[in-house]
Amino acid sequence: MPTMIDNSARPLDLGVHWLAEGPVWDESRRCLAWVDIMAGDIHEWAPDSDVHTVVNCGQPVGAVGLRTAGGWVAALQGGIATVTRDGDVTWLARDILDPGFRFNDAKVDAAGRLWAGSIHLEMGAGKGALYRVDPDGEVRRVCGGLELANGMGWSPAGDTFYLVDSLAAVVYAFDFDADAGIVSSPRPHIRCARAEGMPDGLAIDAEGGLWLARYGAGVVERYDAAGRLSERVTVAAAQPTCPGFGGDDYRTLYVTTGWERMTNPGPAEGRLYACEVSVGGIPPHRFGG
Repeated sequence: MPTMIDNSARPLDLGVHWLAEGPVWDESRRCLAWVDIMAGDIHEWAPDSDVHTVVNCGQPVGAVGLRTAGGWVAALQGGIATVTRDGDVTWLARDILDPGFRFNDAKVDAAGRLWAGSIHLEMGAGKGALYRVDPDGEVRRVCGGLELANGMGWSPAGDTFYLVDSLAAVVYAFDFDADAGIVSSPRPHIRCARAEGMPDGLAIDAEGGLWLARYGAGVVERYDAAGRLSERVTVAAAQPTCPGFGGDDYRTLYVTTGWERMTNPGPAEGRLYACEVSVGGIPPHRFGG
């Protein structure tokens, strides 16, 4: 068994979010972006200058990815759109999902395609699915039957795709054909005990380790490429939602949290946290559309 490393994250003074998600580092701008889902807000923060800006999308936003052309590609409740830093929303694809569903987590692959998972607005009331959105806006439903599609990412070699199904408490691994943009051969990679927190957002490091937020347990856990627990980051908030790497060497792990479903949230809930970790991450890819 690998030696367990325990660490703790520090809170950042970036406000309180109802449900923050999806931290992504923009290396060219030296900024961190994330969303507050039901508020419909995209946040961007530059650590060097401590400038924090907010762009509202006018509807719930599950996640954003960086664009080659600048700004973001956003997985909105009504579909997929590009969003500028001035708040201009341009639709790529609309009316993809059935009523009562919205997009949740999303990531961009090495070919510049966006992958986004859908969930029912009443969690567990309907089966979600995984979609691929090409740079020209063409949408393909890749797989269905997911209880709650959540965190996702690729191995450093790009041949394995990982997807969290939160309500099933499983991280699945798929074979990934990068040229065709196809996933196949799903199998459980990590099975999570629900009593130890629901698996939520996911980030993958340069060694193929999976950093998994455990919603309800106040921790982010690292599993090595073989699926063995090797590192744990504790946050003061009970509901961490997603980790993401940033900083010059991608050794800073940022963690979003939320206070949804809490009747009396304390001051630690809904904040962003940061921690230096043992293994650095990989620069995110940019959407080609």
